[in-house]
Amino acid sequence: MAQFGLTMFPTDYAIQPIELAIAADQRGQLWAAGGWMRGYGEAGVPGGGTIERWNGRRWEVSGSAAWKEPLTKVAPIAPDDAWAVAGGSFTTAGSYGLTPVQVLHWDGRAWKVELSLGAAYTVAVAARSADDAYVVGGRSSTEQPFIDRWDGTRWRRVPLDPAGRVRRPGSVGPTVTS
Repeated sequence: MAQFGLTMFPTDYAIQPIELAIAADQRGQLWAAGGWMRGYGEAGVPGGGTIERWNGRRWEVSGSAAWKEPLTKVAPIAPDDAWAVAGGSFTTAGSYGLTPVQVLHWDGRAWKVELSLGAAYTVAVAARSADDAYVVGGRSSTEQPFIDRWDGTRWRRVPLDPAGRVRRPGSVGPTVTS
């Protein structure tokens, strides 16, 4: 990770850095989400996660933005408004499956778990605001795809047909890709 100049990772030789997502907020500011594993290969265990923001010269770390597991996806909106995913599957030197998958919201002061998905895979997150966010993935147990939408009050399932396509194409807001 040295080529990115990110500072989020401890330097202990037994800790493996994991950089999992980089995204820009609505003002064009870059955010990096990731974390670290303690140990090597598939025997490694999650150590923790954090988010950094690029200030134009260097990556800024916020100690209050740390989380107990690596953050695998990020959808930033503003310095006080970001969505992230913790857990799920991600790949480094080996393949780690971390469950349960949790969708988190950052309000500028603290992370809050907004949705626990349990065992899920290929999870992506997209957001336009604190009141308009989407999470996309598949259930590990059924292999069925899902799209869930946060409307500021609660999560609602977007109806999909048996092939996993949106039943009413105009019913989903932003284009969501992983």
